[in-house]
Amino acid sequence: MEALKKYLISNFEGVFILVILLVVSVIVWFVEAKLSFLNFFYLPVLLSSYYLGIRSGALGAFFTFLIIAIFASLYPERFMGPQDLFGLWALLTSWGGFLILTAWVVGYTHRKLQEKMSESLRARAEASGNAELLEQTMATIREFESELDYKVEERTRDLKEQTRSISEDKEKVEEALYSTMDPMVAKLMIDNRIRTENRRLSVMFSDLNGFTRFCEGQAPEDILAILNRYLADMEILLTQYNGHIDKYMGDGIMSEFGAPLRAEKHATLAVACGLKMQQQMRKHDFPFDLRVGIATGVATTGIIGTKRQSFTAFGDTVKLAARIENLCAPGKITVDEATYEELRELFEFLPVSGLSSYTQTENPTLVKEINSLLQSIDEQPNNVKQRIQIAQLLMQANDPELAQVHLKKALESDPGNADAKLAYGESSLLREKRSEQVSPSSRRALAHLYEVIGLKNVVTGARQLPESIKHGVIDELDKQVAYPEDLILPVECLDNSIGFSRLTGLVAYLIAERLELAEQDKLIILEAAYLSEIGKSAVPDSVLNRNGALTDDELLQIHQHPREGVRKLRAAGFANEQVLEIIECHHENFNGSGYPAGIKSDTIPLGARIVAVAEQYISLTSKRPYRDACSAPEALAEIHKLTSTGRFDPIVTGQLALLVGELADRE
Repeated sequence: MEALKKYLISNFEGVFILVILLVVSVIVWFVEAKLSFLNFFYLPVLLSSYYLGIRSGALGAFFTFLIIAIFASLYPERFMGPQDLFGLWALLTSWGGFLILTAWVVGYTHRKLQEKMSESLRARAEASGNAELLEQTMATIREFESELDYKVEERTRDLKEQTRSISEDKEKVEEALYSTMDPMVAKLMIDNRIRTENRRLSVMFSDLNGFTRFCEGQAPEDILAILNRYLADMEILLTQYNGHIDKYMGDGIMSEFGAPLRAEKHATLAVACGLKMQQQMRKHDFPFDLRVGIATGVATTGIIGTKRQSFTAFGDTVKLAARIENLCAPGKITVDEATYEELRELFEFLPVSGLSSYTQTENPTLVKEINSLLQSIDEQPNNVKQRIQIAQLLMQANDPELAQVHLKKALESDPGNADAKLAYGESSLLREKRSEQVSPSSRRALAHLYEVIGLKNVVTGARQLPESIKHGVIDELDKQVAYPEDLILPVECLDNSIGFSRLTGLVAYLIAERLELAEQDKLIILEAAYLSEIGKSAVPDSVLNRNGALTDDELLQIHQHPREGVRKLRAAGFANEQVLEIIECHHENFNGSGYPAGIKSDTIPLGARIVAVAEQYISLTSKRPYRDACSAPEALAEIHKLTSTGRFDPIVTGQLALLVGELADRE
């Protein structure tokens, strides 16, 4: 039995085919409807093809067809139907062909299916193995990530702690450094931006008169308390006007303007600061008087000291400022002739008598000759020949700056004088050479000293306004909107535009009045015009005082000043949003080409459009270092031209034109 089982298993294909043939033979022999039953044989053929393969299926189909063909040959009448013998064989042949083809197709399809299933199983097995490997890898990665996160977090905590410690140490160092040194100098030192050089600047010496007598009988703590109160007031003012506090000398202060940070208008800043210092002394009613001496010229600047360092200036200009301060009357400000020449159009001065002398220890003969001519020139100030002689002697004394002062006066008296022009060129070359290397042997004192009386009243001398406005409207407006000079003056000193905001405000108010705006709106426009250019303090001095073309980066710095002005006012506690909006938008153009936001037309506040036109009018009718002032009609023509290009509101420009016409009629 076992042997038979093994035989059947080993010869399963042949036995299976044999069984099929026997079944076919039995069916063909016993079934009457043989033709109808032929389709039954598809079933065993399909089974043999599916389970045994193409070969077995094809053999089964072939032998099935063979048996049917044999029976049909032997007993054709059993297969006969309505058709004839040819039709019978055609039917059997087509049936057998399709039967064999079916077996082959099923077997081939099954084999391909098995191959794909095998590949799929292999891939699945491989994927299963890869998945296991991937899972192991991911587990390792997750473990590493967990450790990494912990290590990163731990390292971050360490770094934060170190950063906090460094920041605290830095703050302590900076606090200690700033408490002993000017913060501006400390920052420049940290940034490595200070170098030793000869620079034109203004030096101020200030000292208290009567302080020694005040200290007699006073307790030490009382003396220090009032001295610190005085110094605190002076420090604030010096900082506002970009002055560098060089050193304290008891109750005296030495400071520089134009160093270490460059400032083109250092003389203006120094004199304006001196005026405010004297005002502060009177305001607080200190029991002593302040003396201020200022000199302008070239000095050597840089860091001195090794372990204990400080920024300072030294040279003839410094010594001159110290000497002027000693000669200054209590409660006054005295300046040298170079400072006077630069600022005589901005400030009121009074010559100081009895100080017309020149000293130079190395050459007494030259000094005597210079002083002799100085006395003569006091009697004949328009003597061009003597001015040239004095200038030539001063150049021999290595004093080109004072020489140029006299040559300028000579050229004012005789603009075409060839000798004066030649001497001025020589003095310029000597001055440039002297700037590169200041001679330590030069000992100069000023030929003339001048006392600063105060700022010139720009409104009184303004050609843009009629007398009725100067003496009527201005006084009334000042009662309603106080002119914020303490905020504006330090900014206007940066580019010598003192009085610009005052005149702009008045013209803007007059335009608003012609537009019949409400009184409150007119006062808002007036205040905004006063404060409109306060953001200029954020513009670098080299850009602000540039006469030539600006780069794109420099223009961007200019374009930020309206918003900087708003930021500065907010920081100072200013909260009138209408005024701030006008300030931010007053450089927007009517066609949208302005700055900082590029808005246009009616989206620009009316007040801003008015201030823009007023500013342009005052700017054109004011004298600038690079051009003379335009007349009112000339300025108006230029504004009309700009309006036609879309810069200004035509309605506002029209009101300005009517205003200028009225001003002309009143005059």
